[in-house]
Amino acid sequence: MKIAFWNMGGMGATSDKLAVANNWYKSCNPDIFVMEEVSHTLVLSAVSAGSTGTCKYASAPVDDKDGKQTTKNLAVIYKDTIALDPTSKALPNQRATANDRASSGLLPSTPQRRQCIHFSCQVGGIKHDFYGLHGNASSSGGNTAFDCMEAAIDTSTVKTVAGGDFNSTKTPDTSGVKKILGKAHDGTDLNFTQWAKHEKPAKFSSAQFDFNAQAYADYLVSIHLPANHAGQGRWTKSVDAHNIIDYVLCSSGVTIVAESNCKDAEEWFEILKEFDHCPVVYKIT
Repeated sequence: MKIAFWNMGGMGATSDKLAVANNWYKSCNPDIFVMEEVSHTLVLSAVSAGSTGTCKYASAPVDDKDGKQTTKNLAVIYKDTIALDPTSKALPNQRATANDRASSGLLPSTPQRRQCIHFSCQVGGIKHDFYGLHGNASSSGGNTAFDCMEAAIDTSTVKTVAGGDFNSTKTPDTSGVKKILGKAHDGTDLNFTQWAKHEKPAKFSSAQFDFNAQAYADYLVSIHLPANHAGQGRWTKSVDAHNIIDYVLCSSGVTIVAESNCKDAEEWFEILKEFDHCPVVYKIT
């Protein structure tokens, strides 16, 4: 079974991101696709339009760091051959109250400050629980989401997979939980899953007086593009790598392997132009 997770940064019905997401979905063709931060205006079938296999859809509202419902949802697209019943669920082990945001990263307005989209299905004849989450209530909130999810996985009697934007660079403290990072289009480990794009010329441009061909080639390689990638002439923004914060936490007994997150360098280039996060894709057997 192929499952993908992607923070889509508020992608809505009229977003320029939609065409890129649709092309990616058709080429990746995941069995399950969990999306974070999609606008309430988005028609989910537009993402999977023209893909192989009939799909079903579900979405769940999420709360912001103050406990107020936002216009950005968690959502899932899945093949109708898979029996799912997705529901909205509070982040496991989440504190009912939080006295200090500095310590917890979460504010005390409601016990469901961070929500997940949750579902179960059979993988290789064995029941697995899945969580798609967006833990970004600040970096401290991301760390709290990581800790909550790690504890839930470690104590679960069911094989469990949780993926999405954790906004945390932590590593598991227990041997019962493993963290699986994503792969780039060329099969190499992703150097980052979130980046900043700025309204300025790309970091190395022939229009710049101090242009250095080797430095530019090294820069492209660092962001998983060929050293001679021709698309730079169509690029008006720089990409500054931040952190690897989109990944999967799962039970140590889950058989899972990261797969390439898109088909080739050109598709990756289009993702870099439109999104500030990238998809991460996994095969579970």
